Amino acid sequence: MEETILEGIGYAIPALVTGAVAYFVMSGLRNQETNEKKLDLLAQKKRESLPIRLQAYERMLLFCERINPVKMLVRIKPIGDSSEAYLQLLLASIEQEFQHNMVQQLYISDECWNVVIASKAAVINKLKLVST
Repeated sequence: MEETILEGIGYAIPALVTGAVAYFVMSGLRNQETNEKKLDLLAQKKRESLPIRLQAYERMLLFCERINPVKMLVRIKPIGDSSEAYLQLLLASIEQEFQHNMVQQLYISDECWNVVIASKAAVINKLKLVST
């Protein structure tokens, strides 16, 4: 009887050790595959978002170009003789351009967005200064 129990234990211990080793190996492989899938998804996301981000930067560059005072004065003709009315027209045009491009904030860096805001404020201040 004791011999049968010892023989059973002799078979059970190697089987348990083999099972534990197989479990840890398979667990490690599964974790590695999961990490590889995460990296692949991240790389794919970056590849897909790059054109959108580049387009957003391009749109913000175009915004800065469109609010250039010299180009605005050529593009937007005054509707009357009042410099105040013309100033308001130019400011409304800047605000309209800005509102049109505001969603681009999602795709550009905070630093770039802050530069765009500062550029807009500088142009507005310069127009107000010149109009007085």
